[in-house]
Amino acid sequence: MIQTDRLPDQLARWHTKWARGPFPCIVEGSKEHTMKNKFQSLIEDPAFVDAINSMSGFFYEMNPDVDMCYEYICEQAGVHSFVYDNAAWDMFYKAWEVVANEIF
Repeated sequence: MIQTDRLPDQLARWHTKWARGPFPCIVEGSKEHTMKNKFQSLIEDPAFVDAINSMSGFFYEMNPDVDMCYEYICEQAGVHSFVYDNAAWDMFYKAWEVVANEIF
């Protein structure tokens, strides 16, 4: 028999952050998972900043859309996603707008 006064404690043990939604999945062992604290943004990651800075060359060679640039940044920075990181997303989108409006 389940004791109803202990039910919230039991449910709390079963409910993990991985079961919550609708948040993007963070892969265990990835940069996102191993960050020093959850408030550290990818804009502090040198690989991410380098990827943003190299996007102009990628754009010139490939003439990509925003999705291709997003995948390029993820690949170059070694992350699975950064849409959850508002500062990183803003940095990416502003850089993409500048690059997309350049005349080559």
